[in-house]
Amino acid sequence: MKYKCIIFDCDGVLVDSEEISSKILIDMANSLGAEIDMEYAEINFVGKSLQSVFLHIEKLAEKKFPENYEQDYRDRTFMAFKSELKPIKGIHKLLNEISVPYCVASNLSLIHI
Repeated sequence: MKYKCIIFDCDGVLVDSEEISSKILIDMANSLGAEIDMEYAEINFVGKSLQSVFLHIEKLAEKKFPENYEQDYRDRTFMAFKSELKPIKGIHKLLNEISVPYCVASNLSLIHI
């Protein structure tokens, strides 16, 4: 079978942003009184939409988020990605070795792109 294109997911395949964004989410959630840690975030938030995670945190904190909460989260995450995001080990070698066209599919927000 000849492939016309390979579509890579971004997080966990090309880069690992989950830990970076989770740390920011935890810090912001805890500042509202949610009292969660990385283990809790991994169990309850991985694979969930940002909106459902925010609703979950609001219930834990027993208070509504400030109006700019989501934008603040996105801004902090974007800044952290700029300085901390690293490629998955071996991905450069793989991309250099494949001869099939490829692209990236991601559910990342387009706000900062």
